[in-house]
Amino acid sequence: MKKFLLANLIVIATITLTYPDMQEGFFTGLSIALKGGVIYLIFALFVFPKGFAGIYKTLVLMHVPEKLRILILLTLRGIFILKERFESALISLKLRAPEQKNFAKLKSFTYVTGSVLLQAADRSERMERAVKCRGGFGGFNNSR
Repeated sequence: MKKFLLANLIVIATITLTYPDMQEGFFTGLSIALKGGVIYLIFALFVFPKGFAGIYKTLVLMHVPEKLRILILLTLRGIFILKERFESALISLKLRAPEQKNFAKLKSFTYVTGSVLLQAADRSERMERAVKCRGGFGGFNNSR
């Protein structure tokens, strides 16, 4: 929750400072933050506790097209995998170099982030190839 609030504060500050009219930018940023908060609460309270099967059922009840359902589930799975890999890479970095200071710590963090993002890009390309090999989102390709 703290990360979500911090992200909203960053969004509000960024939009306020980059909008042509500062007051209008503040209210636009506040509006975006409130809408994001409502979406976050709905998903956190009603959808995420049900797991992937519950998310899929909710999307079916909302009449979301099949392709979009699959993309949402693959994206959520990818986010969880990305988070897990990133956390394990940071733990291994802390174990290998616990005494890093300032710039070296930031530099190591960027290397870890880049490495994890490159792994995620490679994994998503493999997933895309696997979906295409199985006939796309329509299921297995049974034609010759």
